[in-house]
Amino acid sequence: MKMQNNITGSTPFQAHRLHLEVLQEKYGDIQLTILRQDESAREALFTDGLGIARTYSISTRNKEWKINEEITALNWLIQDGAPIGTTFRDNGFEFRRNLLDVYIISLTPWLRRKFATTETFAKAYNIEFIIKKGDLVFNYAMITDICSPELQGPVITEYDTSEINFSFHALQASGFTRNEIWSLLENEDNLPLTSRLPSERQIAEAFIESVL
Repeated sequence: MKMQNNITGSTPFQAHRLHLEVLQEKYGDIQLTILRQDESAREALFTDGLGIARTYSISTRNKEWKINEEITALNWLIQDGAPIGTTFRDNGFEFRRNLLDVYIISLTPWLRRKFATTETFAKAYNIEFIIKKGDLVFNYAMITDICSPELQGPVITEYDTSEINFSFHALQASGFTRNEIWSLLENEDNLPLTSRLPSERQIAEAFIESVL
């Protein structure tokens, strides 16, 4: 069972909500500014109406979904500057943000200026953006979000660590189908599936074997 977030003023990680929506709820209008983008990666800032950046985000796209014509077409919109999450959601896709890691980083002077903060550390998340439509399930991208200290204080809580899951690839290597992985992300209390979850050592061994 997931823990409740009890940190006053903190904005907890939410797997079922778009990060853009969380920012809009807290700050109002949010502007997505693309700093750099190519076929495989995007570097962007989410900035509020005062011009203060609230999240610095790096997205690295996978290639497995390129066999799907609809996702490929939507990816062209994303490469033209559309937000990742809303683009898929508005075109009938479900999504889950699968948290792989949460950690504290040292802010560069540039990010401190963009965040308008005197803090020297910030919280960062590594997330898989999983999409589903009908029976199709794909891991679209790996996203690293660095949150402004005002949005997320630079402290890792028990709630943060309770949200961390196995990666999509690791679960596939351990014998889970794509739809079973989606079911796990959708309902962590799915006992027939959770009872099959391997140990971290078994996951590591399966992952190593899959890439050799």
